[in-house]
Amino acid sequence: MEKKYAKLKLAILAFLVCLIVAGCYTSSSTSGSGENPSTKKDGFVKKPLSRKLIDDYKITIEDLALVQYYIKDALTLHKEKKYVEKDHSGDLSLKVRPQVKPEMVTINRDMPGFAVRIYRRWQEEGSILKKLENSISPKRDEILLRVSFEEDSPNKFITFQPDESDSGRYVIQTTDNDSTILYGGEKYYAHAKLDSNFLLLKISIEETNIHKPIRSEAGGLILGRK
Repeated sequence: MEKKYAKLKLAILAFLVCLIVAGCYTSSSTSGSGENPSTKKDGFVKKPLSRKLIDDYKITIEDLALVQYYIKDALTLHKEKKYVEKDHSGDLSLKVRPQVKPEMVTINRDMPGFAVRIYRRWQEEGSILKKLENSISPKRDEILLRVSFEEDSPNKFITFQPDESDSGRYVIQTTDNDSTILYGGEKYYAHAKLDSNFLLLKISIEETNIHKPIRSEAGGLILGRK
């Protein structure tokens, strides 16, 4: 009786071991063939916005106004704000103390932004006459975006424009040099290169759906027949 009981225990133990091994194999197989870690569960990815992307998928200004934006790399801006402290003393004199206060703004790569204005380049340069004068230049018709990353201060935005690459990826528009930009109407200095910090948008691109062609046959046309 004891031998039968021992054999039964061994059989149950062996069965449990098989279940554990099978479960581990299934788990490893599933994780190995899972979705791309850079792709979110909802199918959306952060993709660089470019002139090519806009042209290939017929993206309109209305489309661009309804999506979330990010920047490729974290961005730190700073400027020196000058002000004067004044002191009126009892001997009817005035004491002034010039001060310089550094201001710094940091925009993290995961910080969402939204477009506060989307427009054509010719609209930045002047009236509709400018568009007519430069209608032969495709560059004048490029789309520019002003993106704000501050919910309570939409007037603090960064302007993005296509770069000179073939795809025309959207990068930060600079002012006097490659390290200075306008932010909130004031000049800020950037601590990193700006020409490689692309604008990203959330987008889901599905596979091409090839439909069955609609076939028809021309009946021909005979002269003189109505």
